[in-house]
Amino acid sequence: MEIQDIKALIELDEATRKDIEEAHRVKNELKKSVADAKQKISDETWKAVKEQVELTKVEIDTKVKQASLDNKETFENSSSQLRTIFEKNHKQWCLQIVERCLK
Repeated sequence: MEIQDIKALIELDEATRKDIEEAHRVKNELKKSVADAKQKISDETWKAVKEQVELTKVEIDTKVKQASLDNKETFENSSSQLRTIFEKNHKQWCLQIVERCLK
């Protein structure tokens, strides 16, 4: 081989090495870009899920509070009715109990 051929071979080797390094750099940038995009999608998805969970939680809390108020009102109404019935009938019931016990 002559000197010219050796120089050409060295130049070709350097150019190929630079091309390979550039290809590796591009590959690494693409990997990083894909990882960043994946993380962004994951973050956005979790954010949307957390927002939906928070909205659902608020809706459920509202329903529970309303159900609690409704139950309290029902309890108070029923209690009032029972109290009224008891006040109206307790003397009669006591007399009936005494009569039945004495028989």
